[in-house]
Amino acid sequence: MSPRTDGDAGPGPHGAVLSGERPVPADLPLSLPIASARVRPGAADCFGGRLPARLAPWAEDIETNWTHLEVAGPGWALRALCAWRVVDGAGRMVTSGFECRGDEDLAPLVERAAWLSKADQVTSMVFEFPELQGVMGREYALRSGEDPRVAKAIFEHYLPRFASDALPTDDVGAILGVAERLHIITACYKVGLEPTSAQDPYAGLNLALHVGDDAARVGRARRRLEEALGLGPGRRAGAGPRPPGLAWMNQIHSAVVARARLQTRPDDAPAADALVLSSRASPPARRPAGAAVMVADCVPLLLAADDGTIVAAVHAGRRGMLDGVVTAAVEAMAGLGADPAGLWAAIGPAICGSCYEVPERMLQEAAAREPACAALTRWGTPGLDIAAGVVAQLRRAGVRRIDRPGWCTYEDRRFYSHRRDGTTGRIVGAALAASADGVGQ
Repeated sequence: MSPRTDGDAGPGPHGAVLSGERPVPADLPLSLPIASARVRPGAADCFGGRLPARLAPWAEDIETNWTHLEVAGPGWALRALCAWRVVDGAGRMVTSGFECRGDEDLAPLVERAAWLSKADQVTSMVFEFPELQGVMGREYALRSGEDPRVAKAIFEHYLPRFASDALPTDDVGAILGVAERLHIITACYKVGLEPTSAQDPYAGLNLALHVGDDAARVGRARRRLEEALGLGPGRRAGAGPRPPGLAWMNQIHSAVVARARLQTRPDDAPAADALVLSSRASPPARRPAGAAVMVADCVPLLLAADDGTIVAAVHAGRRGMLDGVVTAAVEAMAGLGADPAGLWAAIGPAICGSCYEVPERMLQEAAAREPACAALTRWGTPGLDIAAGVVAQLRRAGVRRIDRPGWCTYEDRRFYSHRRDGTTGRIVGAALAASADGVGQ
């Protein structure tokens, strides 16, 4: 546990690896047992405009996104500068520039405890017994001659670990604990993972406005999706403006097909269960770049012509599949010039026939209209395989190239499932149209 010099490269005390840079809200709402806590991006004016000495060796590598932490409690106040250093294409959080005010100078103790706080996690003892993190760190520090308050802080910065747990008894551990939690929150916002409750039914990346989630959060999630696809407002690095964003539907479990169009407001989405988009129909600036479908057990179907200039996104639930939304979407694409035999079809995650249990009467009625969807659940009860019905209808419509990976939303907790969870979010499938000259977006 030797001291770390200012020139050492590598991650800070938390070693948080980030996938990219995202803005942090100017003020994060916090409920902490302190007088005040504030996090703000952009630390150009922090510490009188001076770059802390610890960051000087990395000045050329540090991105412009710094975070300035301000925490105050009874008798003390702490300011800290967090910077993001690029290492092998990823961002690593580097903490420096501690400035502490109060009855005593706590900054050296807090900073020393910060650098040593996670050292025990690389030991065989903590690897074998993770519950000993902090406990072993305290013992290692004491036996290495560290200040007793530093050793104590290595343990106490984890407190409280649960609702009824003890609180830190020393300011060094309390300050470090608050700083760490602020770092975690900041890092989550940096990578676009907004903190949420374990009981939040929309935790993850809900992209639907109609399920009860906060509209602002859904809007941010949709912008994140479009940015990941290279779409939406702004300019691409070394290139021109980004293509327009996605077109969305107000899905109503029907066989209605609509033409995808640019949407300026969430309530501008057409009531339909299939969106068809042709890049030959209008100039790029006047049409969306792609069409989106939202599901949480229903079948998301994406269709594309051989050259990619005509695409469709289809929502095929039980009613929509039985009413013919798949056939209607293929026919709409054919009307725009796409040969059904040349279409590519991709079926995304949906509830499988082994999990979609239905009453016997519903199975009989569905099988009478689409025999391929009849199924038996793993429990030996009547079931429906909507994806199998979609495949059968695609083949009857002349589509031959069909990709069906077989992910089940009910079984796989990576996906939202209305049947499994009730109130929940929606995942999205998106079909992007190639430009009319054959160059894909």
